[in-house]
Amino acid sequence: MKVFLLRADVSRVGLECSLPHLLSCALDKTVRVWDLGSNTERHVFEHEAGVVMVRPHPKEPTAVSCALDGSLRALDHRACTVAKVMRGHGDVVHAFAFTENGEGFVSVSDDHTARVFSLVDA
Repeated sequence: MKVFLLRADVSRVGLECSLPHLLSCALDKTVRVWDLGSNTERHVFEHEAGVVMVRPHPKEPTAVSCALDGSLRALDHRACTVAKVMRGHGDVVHAFAFTENGEGFVSVSDDHTARVFSLVDA
């Protein structure tokens, strides 16, 4: 059994299937990438507000996270870079789902909207 000290109250976790990475997010405004092989923290991405969800892309070494400030981020956790910041919601983004082809996702917010975002140009 492996144990990771996550350093904050974790909102969600996700496993990246193509890389040995665990992703965690928390209300401390972070998404953390953990290396499952070495049991170490690989990188910390920072949002401007608490992060409520992170989900690895089904095909690419990227993930998307959403936050209390209504923003979403496409994160390249292999290169440890933010590929794209997406805005448009006027309130908390609670969840999102990738499109079937993986080229985008749909997010839902407390602003009573669902928005479709593209990842193709990320």
